[in-house]
Amino acid sequence: IEQDRNLKLSLEDFDGELEISWTNNTTWEFTLDYIDLTDNRYYSVKDVYDDLSLFINPTNLCFTSLPVPTANPNNRVVLNLQDPFNASCLSNGRGNYELVALRLKPLGSSTNVSVIRTSGTGYPAQVRVITSEAFSNVQDVPNVPKAVVELLQPLYESPIELFDYVYRGETTVSK
Repeated sequence: IEQDRNLKLSLEDFDGELEISWTNNTTWEFTLDYIDLTDNRYYSVKDVYDDLSLFINPTNLCFTSLPVPTANPNNRVVLNLQDPFNASCLSNGRGNYELVALRLKPLGSSTNVSVIRTSGTGYPAQVRVITSEAFSNVQDVPNVPKAVVELLQPLYESPIELFDYVYRGETTVSK
């Protein structure tokens, strides 16, 4: 995932845990989109996993299963999506809601990412895999590809972030 770009993962009909791991140290912004079934409105909950200390006082207040970065040297988190929120982060408390998507955004650097379903059912396909192989008849070993190119194309387009803005500051903000 490129720095400051979103990867959107559909959570339609999914109720379980996702293990997310990455290759480079980076700070992550996690956004969980959901529909509150009490008022039928679309909401987003954000949290920061600050592995690069980009924020002076990062707070992981909304996601119940997000670890403290210093206690996680393996570049890996497991998000429990069966009960993902602290009640104070939900629009109407701990009411009925339907998860729509999880958006991952690296803030400190670009990185490779892996997402694995560790529990639960109904996790939809997220990417289309396109593989191309090139063969050569000149070699002594037939039917062995000389080159393999693999393209992973996301099935869900990330939304434009024009109105998806969060201000994070170290002091109280007043209107």
